[in-house]
Amino acid sequence: MIDENLKRYLWSGLDYDRYEVIKIIPQTSNFAAIVMKRRNTIDTPWCLEYCGTGHYFDTYEELQKFYFNVSNMLRVLRRSK
Repeated sequence: MIDENLKRYLWSGLDYDRYEVIKIIPQTSNFAAIVMKRRNTIDTPWCLEYCGTGHYFDTYEELQKFYFNVSNMLRVLRRSK
């Protein structure tokens, strides 16, 4: 179950018919990474909506690796300003 306070990060463009929201990870007060899992056997198993783009992965481990690499890179960029 998704925390009601985090649902504000969701938007109508997410494909709720094909993917179930598993986790919402706030990044800023206006933006969150959304982890989703397929609802069928046709689609790619995992989706990470990040910075307005869907990234698709065959395993949860691949999704995690991508998320940690990108989020660490953004932290470094923010510190260098």
